[in-house]
Amino acid sequence: MRKRGVRAEIDSSDDRMQKKVRNAQMQKIPFMIIAGEEDMNAGAVSFRYRNGDQKNGIAIADAIAEIKQTVAERKQV
Repeated sequence: MRKRGVRAEIDSSDDRMQKKVRNAQMQKIPFMIIAGEEDMNAGAVSFRYRNGDQKNGIAIADAIAEIKQTVAERKQV
């Protein structure tokens, strides 16, 4: 993602997924990309917005494009 101009951080802590999601929400991070083993095998990710909406099985390129478009349009998510 960084190579494509998107700021990104990886939460590699030992916390449970629910806690990682909650921490991201508390930090007001607008997008969370969740990539489990099945997602990685399919070349896809789960894409979660700060408001709790989630899209599963999104191609990585599509997720990056959506982030870049949202930033360019200065949309609130």
